[in-house]
Amino acid sequence: QPAAQDPQLEEGLFWIFVPVGGKLGEIAVDDWRKDGTYEVPRCCISHLWRSRGAHLSHLLSFVFADGEVLTVRPDLVTCLSRQQRAAPTEQNIVKALRIGFGDRTAQRRDTWLKIDEGCVTRSRAGNLLRRLGGHRPQLSGSTFCDLLLGGAGDDESPRLDAYAGAGAVGGPEVVPTRPAHDVVMLLHQVGDEDFPDTFRAELAASLFGVTGRPVLNLTFPLMSLHTAISLLGHYGYVGALQTALQAAGWPAARRPPSQTRRL
Repeated sequence: QPAAQDPQLEEGLFWIFVPVGGKLGEIAVDDWRKDGTYEVPRCCISHLWRSRGAHLSHLLSFVFADGEVLTVRPDLVTCLSRQQRAAPTEQNIVKALRIGFGDRTAQRRDTWLKIDEGCVTRSRAGNLLRRLGGHRPQLSGSTFCDLLLGGAGDDESPRLDAYAGAGAVGGPEVVPTRPAHDVVMLLHQVGDEDFPDTFRAELAASLFGVTGRPVLNLTFPLMSLHTAISLLGHYGYVGALQTALQAAGWPAARRPPSQTRRL
């Protein structure tokens, strides 16, 4: 089938940002001792890989404590597959990321592996789109949300429920929406690593061209980051994610991104 007919492309862009402790250069295989880096390859697998290829409409960015951002595109899946490394093992992914962001030591240790330009991008919030170059997405009309895993849920930060009322007598009918608008999501856990203090405001200014872009604050049950990404990806694929975001109050403004959520 032509790419334009792929239902994956009808979902709209789904771009997830995840905070990671430490520095970019600390990404390593089986590195349980470095805060947060254990999740990096697992989040890549959950958000970019699918049973037969890549999630073409997905983008994933890791935000480190010093404000550096590593953005990974689904092109990485194809790039590795073309070099007989299609299996999304932790070693394959970490090695590809390190070579992709310019780690010369990693490249010397595996001279056969080549990562195409644009698969992995190193930047800051302020120059994120410029660094993506020809791969930059169009974000007009997109949903900008902050999803806290393990949050209690209240009027200011309601619980995201993709199937609210489904099957209930007299409950609202859940009608999947497709094609969906683009979704830009900040995903983090209660009591764990959060984004740098000024990151939210800088990201909003970079992506949307405004410093006061409203953000929809939501909560979700406590689980690992990569598990949440898998579940959200499923919601997006069946068309339930956009419906849930609308039910939670988008496009109603909640709070400008310059204000950090209080846990």
